[in-house]
Amino acid sequence: MELSLVLWGILAGLVATVAALPFEGYAYHRWGIRGVFEWHEVHASLFGFQSRRAHRLGTLVGHGSAGALAGGAFALGTSWLRLPIPLPVQGLGLGFLMWVVTLVVHEGITAVPPLRNGMGGGPAGASLAGHLAYGAALGLLLIGF
Repeated sequence: MELSLVLWGILAGLVATVAALPFEGYAYHRWGIRGVFEWHEVHASLFGFQSRRAHRLGTLVGHGSAGALAGGAFALGTSWLRLPIPLPVQGLGLGFLMWVVTLVVHEGITAVPPLRNGMGGGPAGASLAGHLAYGAALGLLLIGF
């Protein structure tokens, strides 16, 4: 039972990552890779500070993998700790927590302060919106499993 739940959570996490793409796509179009905190972090982690376009696929795969792993962990965690709160609301909480973690680790990974970056608050807002969309979608996808 738990293995199938974790596998479903991984798949749900990957699908839920797609829910964040409209916000991330907007931020990328507006500010480039530095405007999408999550992509920038994955890019810097996998490829250092190189900026070649060939690394786009690796960045997206890394970001999707993180979403999938978070989905598996969320599915397992919510099965162990059953709260009287609807899963989409719990997912929003996860999304907010993931956003806070992103803000905390971003500068250490990318050398760019998330809130003092010359782009204003737009990237942080897009990141928050994306994380909340991810969390809500994840919670919705796990209802009834």
